[in-house]
Amino acid sequence: MSETIEQTITNEFLKEIRSVDETRGFMVGREDYLVGRGVLFGTKYAPWIAEAMGLKDEEKIRGLGRACMYGRSLTIAMDQEFDSDTESSKVPKIVWTGTLIYLFSKTVTSAKDFFPNDDLNKQKRNKASIYVLEAKDLAEKINIFEMIRHTHAPSEKIRPYIATEIDRIGKKTAMISVPPRLVGLLLEHPLEGEKLTEVMYNAIIAIQLCDDIADMEEDFERGFYTAPLAHSFRLREEKERKYRAALKGLFVPGTFEVFLNRSVHYLNRAGLGLINLSGPKDNHISTYFGNLAKRLQQLSKQVAEVRADYKLPKIRYDDSLSSLVPQKLDEKTEDEIVERLSDFVSQVEPKKISPLALGM
Repeated sequence: MSETIEQTITNEFLKEIRSVDETRGFMVGREDYLVGRGVLFGTKYAPWIAEAMGLKDEEKIRGLGRACMYGRSLTIAMDQEFDSDTESSKVPKIVWTGTLIYLFSKTVTSAKDFFPNDDLNKQKRNKASIYVLEAKDLAEKINIFEMIRHTHAPSEKIRPYIATEIDRIGKKTAMISVPPRLVGLLLEHPLEGEKLTEVMYNAIIAIQLCDDIADMEEDFERGFYTAPLAHSFRLREEKERKYRAALKGLFVPGTFEVFLNRSVHYLNRAGLGLINLSGPKDNHISTYFGNLAKRLQQLSKQVAEVRADYKLPKIRYDDSLSSLVPQKLDEKTEDEIVERLSDFVSQVEPKKISPLALGM
């Protein structure tokens, strides 16, 4: 059932958005990415949220999917705007004010239209608008704070990420909150919508940490130091910052394993929240959380086996970033470690840890 709805949601959204002038530059060559084909906050999100919350009305799920698709598109447009404004950015500024206004307007309209346009549902439609506005404002606030705090010129001291900052990075994708809140409002169980939102925030943190590892080189080139990049550099002593040094800081001290373990921690937290919400029954979301945690643990184990060949300290599941210390080896040995492990960076990019990539 969900596959048919998923495809219907995707086709209806693309048919609509292809004809809009405000999105033409935004859309070029990006349709699969725009809809999030096969990823969690993408084509699968609305059907899976509906399943987790017991919504079975297919027409309602399609309406939820429309709101989700526009919310995802707005998130991408906002991200591209932030990227293009970053100091030393090489990302072209392809997002115009008109595109952002259009996508925000369509996200609001889609959320409101999840409820009938009559007097009985007027309050719910207004609430739906508020959900979108709150999500947009929250995402902007978190993104701006991170950009200001962690965009550095080559000569500037790198600031580490504190635990509360990592706890907030899921809210850069705050539009994920809209679908569960809409369903909670529809079913007269708004508290369940809020609880599922927290579940999804934890899952998005796990995915975002992996994405930040995969994007380290690109982020380094534009001077934006995400958590994996910042902590990798802080474990090195080179006077000149080069991406190669970041890779050494990622793999030699165990930074890669710590970040993957943190991702698993957030997935476990999300899974526990899902159990508290709907009981210990299986659904697509809980299955994905389990499959992703296993995949990240496999990757972490493979990296640990390589590090063990060089007698480097073993990383435990509960080790924190602050527990890591520099492990300065001779240059030849460090280069050898990076050569053996550098491919793991691409193994955690979103398309390789998506539900589709994990067989779902």
